Amino acid sequence: MVADQGGDPFILSRSSGAVLHDEHGRGVWEPGEIFSNLHTMAACLGLLGAVVAAAGDEFTDQDCRIRPEWRKEAVADLERLLGSPWAAESILGLLDWG
Repeated sequence: MVADQGGDPFILSRSSGAVLHDEHGRGVWEPGEIFSNLHTMAACLGLLGAVVAAAGDEFTDQDCRIRPEWRKEAVADLERLLGSPWAAESILGLLDWG
């Protein structure tokens, strides 16, 4: 395991080099690929960290939900990096970015 988010593990596959992810509490572990390698994981998380830093206190609303404008910026940044709107949305969904 290379990291976790609220108990949801990020697992490095030694055979492929991909980073897998799964949600805890679902019963059976069935991790799926979320990042093709550690470099892509670091780049994506770095971009998301930059969005959070740029937003500051305006990142979430009064109900602690990510504001739409910051999610939109995250999607655009990830699309540029990954070359795919589907990949950007998939990653944000798995990371609970709404």
